Amino acid sequence: MPVLLVADDDATGSVVLSRREAVRWQRWAQVTARYREGDVVPGTVTQEVRGGLLVDIGFEAFLPASQIDVRRPTNLGDYVGRAVECTILRIDAARRSIIVSRRPLIELRAPDAGPGLLAAFEPGQGSGWAWSRTSPTSARSWTWAGSTACCTSRTCSGAG
Repeated sequence: MPVLLVADDDATGSVVLSRREAVRWQRWAQVTARYREGDVVPGTVTQEVRGGLLVDIGFEAFLPASQIDVRRPTNLGDYVGRAVECTILRIDAARRSIIVSRRPLIELRAPDAGPGLLAAFEPGQGSGWAWSRTSPTSARSWTWAGSTACCTSRTCSGAG
């Protein structure tokens, strides 16, 4: 059984050992030997914490709420227990912490969401949408293929 010497007292001769810390060190060594920053890793969301989620990838990694999806989810608790794929953003050996993200993987798989959308256009190419006017109530008005809409929705009838 592996144990880690946490503290010793020379005056009394007693020692403090920790099996939990020894297992944590072993798991840290295994994960850092197997993965590097930028690697895609599978994991399971274990719990919701302030600012994000904890993901078990062999060692507990932190998934910030802003990196869970393209848009920040409203209820992080929905992800607890789910299997996820993440990219390792940072491995901090001094703090023994790992930061992961799902966002780059989602953006790669759905190029029409996020920064990939702009890459689809070539210089000088329009999207088909054009700004036409601003109403006194500050509602936006857009023009699509000759028709006027009262919002950015393509399905809008223009009656608003």
